[in-house]
Amino acid sequence: MHLKQINENVFVIQSRTINLGLIVQDKECIVIDTGLDKTSGQMVYNLINEMGLQLQAIINTHGHADHFGGNQRLVKLTNAPVYSSAWEINFLKSPMLEPFSLFCGVNPPQILKNKFYMAPSSPGEDIFCNKDFINTWGLEIVPLPGHTLGMIGIIKNDVFFVGDAYFCKNVLDKHPVPFLVDVDALIETLAMLKDKYDCYYQINSHQGIYSTSQNARQIIDFNINRIEEIYNVLEKNLDKGLKTSEELVKAALEYVKVECRTYLVYHLIIVTVNAYLASLLDKDIVEPVIRNNILYWSKVSKM
Repeated sequence: MHLKQINENVFVIQSRTINLGLIVQDKECIVIDTGLDKTSGQMVYNLINEMGLQLQAIINTHGHADHFGGNQRLVKLTNAPVYSSAWEINFLKSPMLEPFSLFCGVNPPQILKNKFYMAPSSPGEDIFCNKDFINTWGLEIVPLPGHTLGMIGIIKNDVFFVGDAYFCKNVLDKHPVPFLVDVDALIETLAMLKDKYDCYYQINSHQGIYSTSQNARQIIDFNINRIEEIYNVLEKNLDKGLKTSEELVKAALEYVKVECRTYLVYHLIIVTVNAYLASLLDKDIVEPVIRNNILYWSKVSKM
């Protein structure tokens, strides 16, 4: 882990998998996200211990395993409380909810019950019900739905930790169909991040530290464009006639020039395409059609 100081009170802990936040007041600190597993949690503990700091709380931006996998270890070592939004706390306390939701709401197979999708369980409290904590630490908590339904961002001293609201170009080159669960909410979140919050730094969880609002706006635009491109690809394919969900996944992958060979990655893309279909369905742009016991999607005809 590498510690990067942003200003007097705010640091970024750059781990192998994600950027974690460290906020310091006197000899006390809070941590934003804890990484993938107990090893990450132990490394965070060792780091703050070397700095002579006492951990007062953990804030999780959202309930994905790579963001709270170190919680259990840190809580065991420090007894620190854990905060997130009410929705995300469900995933912290019942971590099988992540693979459960990815696998269509049924008992997930063992292949999905790994540390990348199912972290050790963690306690959790609704941060929005803990105003004294927020005020004591001088934080602003901002809802950032889209990547998950209840993701939050944290602002401290002109530094905005935005979780997985958007991804840097290197990450999008590697994962060109970015995971999301609510495409319309994510577009609104990105527009808000671009136009409303003019913090000097925006820290995204995967490789992104943006030191000017202009730099952040550029990468946000890149993310918005990718979302709109996938949206357009799906609509154009549906213009050609009935399509199954799998055919639409194929169309999205072909557009970004990716040949997916990994089931776990493929399954994330299925979920993402379903999120686009949910948006199209809610807008009466598409409708489900069942023929020969096969579910297809069709453009709604405009009379």
